[in-house]
Amino acid sequence: MSQQIRLFERRVNRIERAYANRIPNTFSIRADGLVVPRTRSRLRFRFPLRALVSGFLCAIFLKGFLIYQLGEASYAARIDAMLAGTTYEQMAAQVLMPESVSLWVADQFQRLVILAHDI
Repeated sequence: MSQQIRLFERRVNRIERAYANRIPNTFSIRADGLVVPRTRSRLRFRFPLRALVSGFLCAIFLKGFLIYQLGEASYAARIDAMLAGTTYEQMAAQVLMPESVSLWVADQFQRLVILAHDI
């Protein structure tokens, strides 16, 4: 008897979940003509790859712009000063260290400014 009660409770729980997921006063017609209530789609928690790539690209462009705006020598001096600071500043300096991609972006900013100035 307890097995039947558990099966019954599972069915009731499934029906209650389906009822809770319904969108009020919204129905759709299936291919066979049956009118059914529309349900909310479940949220899927996936790895935010697009957000990570966007953040990485924004950081590269920001570093490139800072290198262009401050100049390579001044930027390197500021990074050296951060390396001598607190632990947080040292971690930030490691992230902000200029690499070939950010130096290339700074060069592209320089070319863009020269091109815009010539126009």
